[in-house]
Amino acid sequence: MAKTIEFVSQMEDLSTEKGYQFTFHCDKCHRGYTSSYHATPLGIAADLLGTAGGVFESFGSIFGKGKEAAKGVQEALGGKTHSDAYAEAVEEVKPQFKHCSRCGHWVCVDACWNVNAGLCDECAPNVKEELVFKQTHLTVEQLGQRLSEQDLTKGMDLTTPAQVVTCAKCGADIAAGAKFCSSCGEPVRSVKGVFCSECGAKLSGGKFCPSCGKPVQ
Repeated sequence: MAKTIEFVSQMEDLSTEKGYQFTFHCDKCHRGYTSSYHATPLGIAADLLGTAGGVFESFGSIFGKGKEAAKGVQEALGGKTHSDAYAEAVEEVKPQFKHCSRCGHWVCVDACWNVNAGLCDECAPNVKEELVFKQTHLTVEQLGQRLSEQDLTKGMDLTTPAQVVTCAKCGADIAAGAKFCSSCGEPVRSVKGVFCSECGAKLSGGKFCPSCGKPVQ
C-alpha cells in the first residue's frame, strides 16, 4: 500500500513523459514553490527509441518498431515511479513550509508563518503588522469623520440656481465673472442681451444684472 503523504492541499503536476516536476502552493496565500526537474532513464530511453524508430522504420529495419517501444516505455513512467518522484519533490520543498498545529494548514515560511508564535499568521497574527494596519485604517476613518464636521461650503452661494456659461463663439465654458473666453479670447459682453456688459454674468431676463446690479441695456 502506498504511503500517505500529508502536505499542502493544492499541487500542480508538471511531469511529462520525459521526467518529473511538481509545484506546491501555500494553503493560505497560494504562493507556489516548484521542485527541481528530474529526467528519468525511462524517459531518455523513450526518446532514443522514438528517434531510432523514426530514422529506420522507412527501411524496414527492426528499429521500425522503435516508436511502439517508446510508447510502452512512456506508459511505464506512471505508478510507483511517479509516486516516488512525488515523495522526493515533497521532501525537497518541505523546508519552505510549516504545518500549523492549530488549523492544520501547511503555509509558506516566507509570508504566512509567525516565527515567534509557532503558528500561521492567520491563527497568530503578527502584532506589529496588525498595529500598523489598524492605525492606518482608523486614521483614514477618523479623517473622514473630522472632514465631515468642517464647513466646506462657507462663502458659497447655495441658493441661486447654478448656470453654466459658455462662449457664444467656441462653446467653451466661461468662469463666473470672466470678461473674455479663456479658449478663444472672445469678449463675453459681445453677446448683447445674453451676458452683462459690465461683469460678463449671464442675464436671467430681468432689468438688472443679478450679479453686479448694472441695468440691462
